Amino acid sequence: MKNKFKYKYSTAFKIILFAFLFAWLAIFAINVMKVANLFIFYSRDTIAEVTCIVASLFAFAVWFCLFNLKYVVTDKIALKFGFIDIIKGKFCINKTIKIVQATNQDKLYINLVVDDQPHIALINVHPDDFEPFVNCVRSKNPKVLFDQAEIEEKEE
Repeated sequence: MKNKFKYKYSTAFKIILFAFLFAWLAIFAINVMKVANLFIFYSRDTIAEVTCIVASLFAFAVWFCLFNLKYVVTDKIALKFGFIDIIKGKFCINKTIKIVQATNQDKLYINLVVDDQPHIALINVHPDDFEPFVNCVRSKNPKVLFDQAEIEEKEE
């Protein structure tokens, strides 16, 4: 059974993510050409160019982790950024009460207890993964309820 679910980003965020990728790839390529004295580029300050290359590699690693952000369901629901759990294991399956699919919003909410306090959290997965996600959570804890409902957004 599938236990990894890709995080769903908005289209605007994806555009920003790819704009940063292309910018950092350009910075990387230009600085590599400067260090190697290729084409019309030559190195004025090798330390600065090497620093830009290293920073570009680090930025690409961060971009790759963001692009591959995913929920992993085991005995808890983890949001994995690389090998780091962003929510720090607070979403335990045995503390999950209910999962609600908002039919009017195409969103999935989870109702659970964190540190003895009830919480409702948005699970940002693609709508095609709603059913597999719910089935995965319910296979770990059959007591978890599932409901589909229209949810009104709160205006402040």
